[in-house]
Parts: sequence; C-alpha cells; structure tokens
Amino acid sequence: MTNPTAKPSLIQQRMTLTRTRNFAVFITAVMAFQFLTNILQLVWETDRVSWHWFGVVVFTLLTAAGVVTIVKAIRAIRSFEAENGRDAGRQRPVGDR
Repeated sequence: MTNPTAKPSLIQQRMTLTRTRNFAVFITAVMAFQFLTNILQLVWETDRVSWHWFGVVVFTLLTAAGVVTIVKAIRAIRSFEAENGRDAGRQRPVGDR
C-alpha cells in the first residue's frame, strides 16, 4: 500500500510543473487570440461597441493572468532544477542511453 503523505517522485514533480507551464502557455495564447478578435471587431463593427470593449478588458486581464502564471511556472521549474539538478525527473526514450 502506498503512503499518502509520501513525496511524489521527481518524474511526477517535473510532469506536474511542466503541465502547469504548458497549460498556462495554451491559455495565454487563446486569451491573446480572443483579445485580438475583440480589437478587430471594434475596428470593423460599429454596433454593440460596448460588448467589444468589455471583451477587450476581460481578455486583457485574462492574458495578463496567463503571463503571470507562465512566469510562476518557469520560476517553479527553475527552483525544482536548482534543488534536484538540471536533469532531475526527465524521462529519456528507451533508445537514448
């Protein structure tokens, strides 16, 4: 039986940190795309302008939150590597030994 208080392995820790970073990059890209879409709608459409401004504000905030999450994730990965070594938790393909 596994110990529920045991620390995850280095591979699991790196996978968690990498997943967090990758998800933040994806979300930031989607939010930036939505931001640009709202900007273009502001330029091209003359009706419902208030909704487009609302979208610009919301997606600006969400893009900024994504960037902050990316920075935090990169710092966490650097901290993990400083504590455990640069290649700690990295998996290599079977043929690369």
